[in-house]
Amino acid sequence: MSEVLTIDEINRRYPDEWVLIGDPEKDVSGRLVRGEVLCHSPDRDIVYDEAVRTPHTRIATHFSGDVPYNCVRIPSILHARIHSQVGTET
Repeated sequence: MSEVLTIDEINRRYPDEWVLIGDPEKDVSGRLVRGEVLCHSPDRDIVYDEAVRTPHTRIATHFSGDVPYNCVRIPSILHARIHSQVGTET
C-alpha cells in the first residue's frame, strides 16, 4: 500500500530520486505539499513508465534533489504522453 507523505518527508526518505505522486495536494502558489508515493527511483524513465501504467488520474512527478543539469521539467509532456498512450484527450 502506498503512503501519503509531505514533500519534506519525500525529500528525506528518497534523496536524489524521482518520485511519482498520486493525488498530489498543492498550496495556494501551486507548489506540491503532499501526496501518495506511488513509485520512486533514481532513474526518471522508470518513474515515467510507471506514470503511464498507473490507474490514478491525478499524478505529479517530483525530483527530491537538485534537478540534473541535463534535465528540464516539462509536466505537460508527461501529461500528453500519458494521455496519448491511454487514448484520452489532453
